[in-house]
Amino acid sequence: MSLFKTTRRKFFAIAGASPLAAKATIDTEIGKLAGLSDMSEMVNAGISINPGPPVAGGSYLQQLDGALNYIKVFGVPEFMETEARGRSLFVNSFDIDIANKRSWSMAFKIALQRQRNYEREIERLKIAATIHQKRFAIKKFIGFDWPWY
Repeated sequence: MSLFKTTRRKFFAIAGASPLAAKATIDTEIGKLAGLSDMSEMVNAGISINPGPPVAGGSYLQQLDGALNYIKVFGVPEFMETEARGRSLFVNSFDIDIANKRSWSMAFKIALQRQRNYEREIERLKIAATIHQKRFAIKKFIGFDWPWY
């Protein structure tokens, strides 16, 4: 009786595919359905810092300073958290450590990447504000704008 019993491993062995290859194929299809752009390039380059548009008069710097100070005192405002969470839902690539987890389901990978996207967006605001504060301090000290970003 056990001679004819087919297990999952035996089925994949007969079909000529390993369980990992089958899972990779299924994950690729789930990723396509979820809207991931290119499943072969799952690596995110990391945090890119966009210092924002250069605005005369320092108004952009003042806005960043105000936002950073507000977040330090009161935390992230609800409207900003809602917008950041909404933008973080779009996953078009995975961080390499998430992509390499073979035992994780695609749904868990997407959820974890969305959370990281949100955390990075909040961190970008803080980094951009800090960079502008330092640039302003250097300008005050040396008397001119630093020539490159």
